[in-house]
Amino acid sequence: MPADRKQFRQTDRKFFARLDLYQPDPSGFVNLHRDALTDGEAARKAARYPGVLAGAAKQARSRLDPNLSPDDLRSRATGKMTGAALYYLFTRDRKALSWAREALDVLDAFERPHFCYITLVGRVDIDLQTASVTRALAAMRACFADALDPDTARRLDRIAVKRCLKPAIEALRTRKYWWTECRHNWRSVMAGSFAMGAMSFADAFKGWRELVEYGLEGVLVVLEEGDRAGGWQEGPGYWEYGIGHCAEFAAALKRFTGGRVDLFQHPYLKRAGDFRISMTAAPGRFWNWSDCGKTAGGSQTLSILAREYGNPAYQAAALEGGVASIQRLFHLNLDLKKEEPSPETGFDLTKVFPDIGVAVLRTGFGRSDAFVGVKAGALGPGVNHEHADLGSIVIFAAGRELLAELEGWPYAQHTGKAGGFFDKGGRRWDYDGNAISGHNLMMLEGRYPPFNAPAKARLKHVQLGDDSELIVVDATPMHHALARRVRRCVVFLRPDLVLLVDEVRAGAPLRARCLFHYLDRAEAGPEGFTITSGPAQLRGVSLHPAADHNVIVGREERLITYHTERGRMQRTNACLYTENLHRSKDLVFVTGLQFGRRPLPEVLWTLEGDPLRGGPFAVSVRSKARTRRLQFDLAAGTSGLKVQLRA
Repeated sequence: MPADRKQFRQTDRKFFARLDLYQPDPSGFVNLHRDALTDGEAARKAARYPGVLAGAAKQARSRLDPNLSPDDLRSRATGKMTGAALYYLFTRDRKALSWAREALDVLDAFERPHFCYITLVGRVDIDLQTASVTRALAAMRACFADALDPDTARRLDRIAVKRCLKPAIEALRTRKYWWTECRHNWRSVMAGSFAMGAMSFADAFKGWRELVEYGLEGVLVVLEEGDRAGGWQEGPGYWEYGIGHCAEFAAALKRFTGGRVDLFQHPYLKRAGDFRISMTAAPGRFWNWSDCGKTAGGSQTLSILAREYGNPAYQAAALEGGVASIQRLFHLNLDLKKEEPSPETGFDLTKVFPDIGVAVLRTGFGRSDAFVGVKAGALGPGVNHEHADLGSIVIFAAGRELLAELEGWPYAQHTGKAGGFFDKGGRRWDYDGNAISGHNLMMLEGRYPPFNAPAKARLKHVQLGDDSELIVVDATPMHHALARRVRRCVVFLRPDLVLLVDEVRAGAPLRARCLFHYLDRAEAGPEGFTITSGPAQLRGVSLHPAADHNVIVGREERLITYHTERGRMQRTNACLYTENLHRSKDLVFVTGLQFGRRPLPEVLWTLEGDPLRGGPFAVSVRSKARTRRLQFDLAAGTSGLKVQLRA
């Protein structure tokens, strides 16, 4: 029993017990790729998606350029090998074997023993690239099972066992590298990939059972980090990567053991697809509050989950934009109908992920619907790819991102001119895309310390009425060096209004900015601002501080140039802001936001009382012949905060 089973709950230990009981069939091991498809399924997929196969063939037969950098050449070789293998699986075209052999020649000659990134040599000699090569070798062996000549088969076995599987099992036995004990995407990708390699080469690798157990351990560790509602603390981009590898491993292990070890019974995987659907804010775009970009095309992970659970909403999201790759075609269930998510199909308009502190409030799942996202979350060693965004908000309307996150920031160089992109004790927070200055929240005057210590914001959700909801985020832990309380109330008045109440209590007088980022066009006036994107518009009104109280309404645009892994890059940080003119220990910002398709109807916001006096105050809003009044009492703590709505 190489894995540490004591760390898991009894419900998870059952998976190990079932693996212990598994014995391979006397006729041999399961073929992970060929046995994944039902009779006639490969031919049906080939007939329905000829364009996908043509694209895969074009890529797979393209010659590899020896002048590429070693890292690029290795990456192209693994992609070529996988594409050629799957193309053969669907077509039985033997030309594909020569394409795969070219990739095998490149990998066989690769100078680094375990294929790792050049920047990690000497630190992590077995890394994500080792895992990627292992998976490509496994695909080649499985898909070409009836076509491999003895020499090619021996080369495959030698490279896989000597340069991937044996080093991996030794690293896991000794916990040699940090990824053998981490609890984020690296663990599931690494351990799961090597376990899939062990299953594919089980007849050539005697340690297959041990490596599969380490894979099970690593994937279970990651699944246990998931939110009870299906959320993932690394955001939807890394959900696709890290949880995608969990789902792929689960499918392979279930197939390999004849269904005896079924990780799809794990509570997290049963709900994981809901997260990806919830984070989709507009067609082709998701709210990615972590590293990487915002493009929300089809999802291979959702294809796996849709196939396993028979979920038509997962199928619809998986097919967004069509079938983009031969890998997605491999996992696709041709016979599963798709159905758009809606309350009628089990997808609520409000979704709260309590363990990761993320809330989504929307009017629907269509192109014209509004989407409001509120982020609490955490910073520190237990989180990966996080941003300093505790208390941030985004708003989409009419298919456009109005109150926006910055576009994705490519990773900086590991060293040199722009190193430190992942240095939580320093440089990571110099990049606007990761920092407070790049998000829609309160930014206090003064110097923030590095966010390398644990900081978690509390999130509270309250239903105020049939069409009104409150989200409260206590973001004090992120601002604790400068203030003793920083708290945000977000009231969503469906379908097109949001009221923000931001409270700052500090030990010394300071200024604070309430930031509102945009991607397209914006204008600022004496008491408010307007953001426009195509047919959509957002109008903001600063109720407190306002012109009567002395207020700054400003606009700032920063052009940041830095050196990435792919060369010099530029990114823009454009935002509007409201700011108190006079420094004070106690600040309350009250902002009304209206959004939707242009032209926006008239809305009248009225502030009643003084938010700084400490007693109750109210905000009335009249829109479309309807008046709603919200009364606030900020004296209570977050758990007891009272907000009352009167229609």
